[in-house]
Amino acid sequence: MSQPSTAMEKTLWRMSIPIMISFTARFLFGLVDMGYAVAIQDPDAVAAIGFYIPIQTLYGAVWVGLSAGFTANLSEAMGHGDDARISRLKQAAMRLLLILIPILSILGGLFLWVIPHFGLEPGLTQAFAIYAGVLMIGSPLTGFWSIIPDSIVKAHHDTHSTMVAGLVSTVANVALNTLFVFGFGMGIFGIALATVLSRFASLGYALIRAHRLEQARLAVGTPPSTPAGGYRRAPIPGIVVLALPSMLAYVLMAVEGGVVNVLLTGLPNSTVAIASYGAYARMLGLALMPAIGASIAVLPFVSRRRAEGRGAILGRELRETFLLCLLLAIILTVPMAWIFNESLAALILADKGREFPETIRITAEILRLLPLAALAALPFALLRPVFEAVQQARMGLAISLLRFFAFALPLLFVGRYYAPQLGMTPLTGLVLGLVVASLLASLATVHLVRRSLQREAPA
Repeated sequence: MSQPSTAMEKTLWRMSIPIMISFTARFLFGLVDMGYAVAIQDPDAVAAIGFYIPIQTLYGAVWVGLSAGFTANLSEAMGHGDDARISRLKQAAMRLLLILIPILSILGGLFLWVIPHFGLEPGLTQAFAIYAGVLMIGSPLTGFWSIIPDSIVKAHHDTHSTMVAGLVSTVANVALNTLFVFGFGMGIFGIALATVLSRFASLGYALIRAHRLEQARLAVGTPPSTPAGGYRRAPIPGIVVLALPSMLAYVLMAVEGGVVNVLLTGLPNSTVAIASYGAYARMLGLALMPAIGASIAVLPFVSRRRAEGRGAILGRELRETFLLCLLLAIILTVPMAWIFNESLAALILADKGREFPETIRITAEILRLLPLAALAALPFALLRPVFEAVQQARMGLAISLLRFFAFALPLLFVGRYYAPQLGMTPLTGLVLGLVVASLLASLATVHLVRRSLQREAPA
């Protein structure tokens, strides 16, 4: 065995709980930002943060994709006790980051020249340029270095440390926001700067934990047991090939959010519509964080158990974890959707809500769809990483492409332009289109994952 028995026998749902907490805490970065924008009563800042969601998802796609590729390969190597392979994977990940981080920051700077051509209202244009500029340039410089230690920690199945790293960053973000916004009066620039700088806190903690875990692994020592046919790919291609499906899934989600924003800019009072959808998207993201966090645990768990020859247990482990995520999604969405929806809408819209009272009703209306939207999206969010874990990268790519091109994109346009004929607002039609698309993608994902796991079970 390559790890102590306590780590080996940890179930997926138990392993997932700390990382659920971690990802929920990290997601609160965005909610913290929006909360401070509401506190300073700046509706343009609120709308700018909502408008940034697709770009945030795009940057997250690169982070999650590289982390997924590195974690899957690292977990496989640890399952075989192959120290040489582990060392080569770490070097490969570092080389990739040294190339990628400067490119992303430069692209963030160039993006500032594009923003004035978006056709946004002047106040929103200025707020968005400040917020997006700071985050797009700064986030790669402070947040992407944590991919390596974070993946090492997850490959060791030490999800408790992942949880602590997320909590440390969130606390740092709140402290810096309070200092910059209320202490120095820096407005939306201070909100963005606090988010960028707070990433150093989780990076420092992750580096310490990764170093200690690796020291312990090397001290124990395990006899190597490489696959009978060897590894399928060299370190860099192995990371990149498995990174692409995860990356594409999030890239397409970012494009999806961008399409929604483009469709909303054509509506009267577009700033309020964008702010309303941004609020809905944030709340849905919060509801899905347990499933997304669990999906991060799915990757090293399935990959390592497969390398150990224990594929027969995977179906049961995934079902148990799905039920836990389902329960948490219901607990999170029902109060937001059916009890506090109008209060939540009024809080988020701030001055715009008082200026246009009808927008509170519209926002509250789409918030009522949160439970349905969360349940529809949950299987896809949780199970899609299984394809990378079982080395079926093409299947992961296929399901992501299917979700966007066959389901989401057509249904977005149908919802936007046919909703008024059914007595609904265009915004409600957009949201319903995405709900149906998520449901169809989830059904397809469940079917394909079931087929993949049947191949892992012994004959």
